[in-house]
Amino acid sequence: MRKRFEFWSGENGICLLEGWARRGMDEQEVAKKIGISMKTMGVWKKKEPAIKEVLDRSSEVVEMDVERALVNKALGGDVRACIFWLRGRKKGVWNDREVELIDVEAEIEKLLGEGKEGRKME
Repeated sequence: MRKRFEFWSGENGICLLEGWARRGMDEQEVAKKIGISMKTMGVWKKKEPAIKEVLDRSSEVVEMDVERALVNKALGGDVRACIFWLRGRKKGVWNDREVELIDVEAEIEKLLGEGKEGRKME
């Protein structure tokens, strides 16, 4: 286990970890790929700050890249990207709640009918 830690905490290991994290792998996937448990991953991150730093920083970069790409698509007119962005950022306003649909023609007739009844005949 010591040799494994030495490799993954070294320059080549850190480079591989960074690459996997930048491709979107989370810590659990990385741990599985290198053949260690999440508990061991936690120990390694405490023991070697470079491992923690590269996994944390790389996943943040990927998240920001995806967010930037989504924003660019939304601003470019991609309606699905717009909806996805708005639902994620303004959940209270842009969600899948049910909207009460009304019969517009019936409402217009109702309003026109009320208008006629409310007028005084001269």
